[in-house]
Amino acid sequence: MGFQVVAGEVHRFEGSAPSRGNPIHFEGLVMAVEKKASAKVDDWVGKAKAGLGKLTGDKGVENEGKLGQAKSGVTDAARTVKDMFK
Repeated sequence: MGFQVVAGEVHRFEGSAPSRGNPIHFEGLVMAVEKKASAKVDDWVGKAKAGLGKLTGDKGVENEGKLGQAKSGVTDAARTVKDMFK
């Protein structure tokens, strides 16, 4: 059994189970993973900025960090709601 990727679609060939004509689409999966990774990065950067701002006493940097964390939380919540309606 083997797999072949053509234009973002995966097709099985040579001795695989009969295909139902529905190739696996990875575009949506890749986009979801990218968004989740982006939200995690926003969270980590936000935590770092908030910690640095708190350490140095710079309220502006601390607030930027908190905003980044909030943005990450909103992204996660929106994804969770979207997944509930799938």
